[in-house]
Amino acid sequence: MGEEYFRGYGPTTRFSSFSVAKSFLSAVGPSIDIIAFGDDLGMQTGPQISPRMYREFFKPRHARLWSRAKELANVKVMLHCCGGVRELLPDLIEAGLDAINPVQISCRGMEPVIEELASSLAGRVRVAKLNVDRSPEATARLRIQGVPTVLVFKDGREVTRMIGERGKGELMRALVGVV
Repeated sequence: MGEEYFRGYGPTTRFSSFSVAKSFLSAVGPSIDIIAFGDDLGMQTGPQISPRMYREFFKPRHARLWSRAKELANVKVMLHCCGGVRELLPDLIEAGLDAINPVQISCRGMEPVIEELASSLAGRVRVAKLNVDRSPEATARLRIQGVPTVLVFKDGREVTRMIGERGKGELMRALVGVV
């Protein structure tokens, strides 16, 4: 796909998204905290498009749409996005994103912190990964409602729960008293 494909993306989609968001938020805005949008910008190996292309073709649309949603209701904006999008996160946040639902955390660039943590604490901490799509029973039993979720257990009991991407320092602080 070349840039010409994306040049036609904006007007039609923008009209549809704005009208749907306005109708939806007019009806339920006071009753919700989060509005979720979906744009699968990533693939297994990283973003489908370069950060430069995101800035030119998608970011202006996202900024207008998400800003309008926040004008219509007191909501946070969440984006469902499959694939690896780490390189796009600063621009997504700048466009108005409050939360991301990174469904495929095993994609390149989405799990290096966990791997480094597992390596540096080998023998002292057991690190396990759960594919929530392939293990719905375990996901329900552990009450995982968003990904990524980090659960810290001590003596078989959960002592810490963190939802969302975390850096190594924050994860290390969560392990104080456990290691």
